[in-house]
Amino acid sequence: MRAPLRLASTLLAVLAAPHLLPAQPPPEQRIIDVEAAERAKKTEHSFRAWQAPLLPFLVFGKAMEKGFIAVDRNHLLEKAQYYVSEHERGFKPLFGGLGIGTGFALGVEYYRNDFLRRGGRIGIPLRASTLLYQDYGIDLSLPVDSGQCVFFDANAHYRVRSQDDFFGLGNDSRAGARTSYMLQSRQFSFGPRFELTRRLRFHARFGYNSTSVFDGKDARFPAITARFARNQIPGLRSGARLWAGEASLIHDTRDVPGRPRSGGYHRLEVGRHQSGGSNEYGFWRYRAEAERYLPLGSRNRVLALRFLGITNQADGASAVPFFEQVILGGSSTLRGFREFRFYDTSGVMMSAEYRYNLNAYADMVLFVDQGQVARQPGDFSWSGLRTGYGGGLRFLNQAGTPFKILLGRSNEGTRIYFSLGGTF
Repeated sequence: MRAPLRLASTLLAVLAAPHLLPAQPPPEQRIIDVEAAERAKKTEHSFRAWQAPLLPFLVFGKAMEKGFIAVDRNHLLEKAQYYVSEHERGFKPLFGGLGIGTGFALGVEYYRNDFLRRGGRIGIPLRASTLLYQDYGIDLSLPVDSGQCVFFDANAHYRVRSQDDFFGLGNDSRAGARTSYMLQSRQFSFGPRFELTRRLRFHARFGYNSTSVFDGKDARFPAITARFARNQIPGLRSGARLWAGEASLIHDTRDVPGRPRSGGYHRLEVGRHQSGGSNEYGFWRYRAEAERYLPLGSRNRVLALRFLGITNQADGASAVPFFEQVILGGSSTLRGFREFRFYDTSGVMMSAEYRYNLNAYADMVLFVDQGQVARQPGDFSWSGLRTGYGGGLRFLNQAGTPFKILLGRSNEGTRIYFSLGGTF
């Protein structure tokens, strides 16, 4: 009887004093070596002797970083983004968006989210630039299915391009033959868009484009009709009225589409263009585009590669209007040359760009571009490639490249490009 009583008293004593229980092993904890992490970060961004040529970029980038950090710390971009696009409806400012050589462009867009149904959107953009380029339109996107994998897209735009450059047709056109022309176009299109997977989508588009050609407004250079006869250049006499049908397949594996550091972008497109009521213009357009982004041992160093090939194949005696041909030159294609420098029915371009990340808000860029235009793809040659090279700075935010400054050099001189958005 004494044994059970002794056991019971022992249990009561243990329960009354839980500190006497056997110690339980502490839960496993993840230990982070903060000092080691800080040393690794400093090493990654520390200055090395081989970076001496980059010192001006590093100093400038550091100064810019302080301002961007203040913006980031106060969440100014997030607040602005919410104010201009996250409401159900409203107005938001537009910067750029009119293409190369248009001057500084500003505008406003009225938008309405969840238009007609959830996921639908309508936008009415109005843009104009310091050189009187203009774009007024309406853009509509509506999901067809509840899973938002199929969309119906439509748009209509009126555009004025007041002073585009024209140097003649062909890869051997003369830089001294620069002239100016103006385009007025009225365009509408519609068609389905299929989001096949997260990385793969298919577009089909049907539409009509009426384009008129006039002498340009750039008083520094002759008008296009003062140097080129109207019967020499397809489309110069009376413009063109074209019906079009296009289909494109896009495969996109970029980690951040606006500022990629890995992955790629691939696009295949085929289109048919035909004059309304005549056979003056009738041609097929084929386009192949590929981009790859390769980290060089670190995400702070990236090699960006791009290939672009386009050919327009005319039917029999039909022609391709000069403003619908392949155009190379300027900050988005063949850097080191003037905007709209080369025109012809086919063209090819290759770019290699080394991007060194200075900080969270700026990249230093070095690039080499090569390209040429020709009547047919079989006319391309290594000796015909035009080369441009240079470097500069890209200023970054979380989603893309809002602004860049580039210096390009070619056998036709040196060009400075101030432009909104990324090249690729």
